[in-house]
Amino acid sequence: MEKVFKFRLKDLRGSRTQKEAAKIVGIYQQKWQRLESGDNEPDLDLILKLCEKFSCSADYLLGLSESKDTKNESDLQRKLNIARNAFKKMTDVVRELGGALE
Repeated sequence: MEKVFKFRLKDLRGSRTQKEAAKIVGIYQQKWQRLESGDNEPDLDLILKLCEKFSCSADYLLGLSESKDTKNESDLQRKLNIARNAFKKMTDVVRELGGALE
């Protein structure tokens, strides 16, 4: 993640200074610099703030997508369906295990 994240962070910053970009998400410039250089990794809260303030997806920040777009409905729907199917399978397994224990 670190290698892709630091490049994506720099891309989000654009022509802003590190201090300006850091202020947008409520961190110090030094922290932004360490993240952009790859010396530090972001926590979940910071990833969420970056997504919100810079209107990008976490998938983009983490290198899982080339698109910054957060409104790709079909992709979100596909992921939601995958999650629903996984949850259903886990529920079925738990039911089977519960019956086997009785």
